[in-house]
Amino acid sequence: MVTLPKFLRKWRKRRLRKSGSESEGDCSIGIFVSYPKSGRTWLRVIFDELGVRLKYTHDGMGASKLHPFVKRNHCTRRSYKKKPVVFLTRDPRDTVVSAYFHQKLRMCDYDNAMSEFIRDPLHGVEKIVRYNLTWLERGPRLPAFLPITYEQTSDNCFSVVRKVVDFLGCELRDTDIERIVAGNTFDKMHERESGGEYRQRYDWAISPGDPDNPESFKTRRGKSGGFVDYLSVVDIIYCDEILNRYKYYERIKEVIG
Repeated sequence: MVTLPKFLRKWRKRRLRKSGSESEGDCSIGIFVSYPKSGRTWLRVIFDELGVRLKYTHDGMGASKLHPFVKRNHCTRRSYKKKPVVFLTRDPRDTVVSAYFHQKLRMCDYDNAMSEFIRDPLHGVEKIVRYNLTWLERGPRLPAFLPITYEQTSDNCFSVVRKVVDFLGCELRDTDIERIVAGNTFDKMHERESGGEYRQRYDWAISPGDPDNPESFKTRRGKSGGFVDYLSVVDIIYCDEILNRYKYYERIKEVIG
């Protein structure tokens, strides 16, 4: 098992003592929901720099409190009816690969191979699929709900950020959004994480588990479809069978387009 540096062990203990992975949100104007490792860090930094205060939550799926998926537990909090909710999804195959490296190299509490991870009921791709579909089924019933995808963000980050700030009722100029988006490409964020520039604002939440191992970074790769570089043919077939069983892409398209 990988041993965390001392400063990251302290940070992890503080995280485990908290009730979840949510940030303080008393002054938030909306709630941002996503399954862990769906790529929200990128958007979070952008919204923070734009002054858009959101409450970030994994809706009980944080990596520090692992448990099997239970549908009835999700999208049910009263707070979701009181504020606009933005929901981010990412290809479950990319999500599960990113989650594997997070558990193995950042949380340091998973020793098995990736093939086992993607099939594990506490971590695997089926859990991610069921979580995303539950939110996309129930979310539209909320008073204000906006689903977005990581893939849309990768294709046109400005367009997605513009859509979110308009949904939240924020008055921001296109030039300001363009400037912040241009200053926070994934590559630039990776460089800042490597140089320790995020520590003052985000503590160790955006810091590598091992500076010499690029797979341990919070801003690890950010590549859409990157799962093909890590999963075997057999593993990809397994993931695709899960996606097809739940008619994942058809159901995603019905809500997001």
